[in-house]
Amino acid sequence: MKYLLVIALLFFTSCSGIVTGRTFTQIKPGMSQEASMQKLGNAQDVIKKDGLELHKYKDVYGPKSFHPGCSKCTMMGKCDYFVVYKQGKVVEYGQMHHRFNPNPLVTKVFF
Repeated sequence: MKYLLVIALLFFTSCSGIVTGRTFTQIKPGMSQEASMQKLGNAQDVIKKDGLELHKYKDVYGPKSFHPGCSKCTMMGKCDYFVVYKQGKVVEYGQMHHRFNPNPLVTKVFF
């Protein structure tokens, strides 16, 4: 009976639509805003500037192995993530404090 309960719990939590750092690995440059927002849901904060939209997702759980020694993320592995759109397409995405492939246009406008 315990095993059935554990399996049911895992099934329901995996289908709950909770956004994690792993969800952001499904986002790709050029992806439509509609498709990415279906995966991520609504952002907590949206900033529009110079034809770009910055969507911020705050306190998202993610594996700390991607950024060991980070002082910006909490001990629980919660970080702030972002997605930048231009004309309805993803231009850049990732963690707010760890931009591995920064887009110069995005950097000039937001960072």
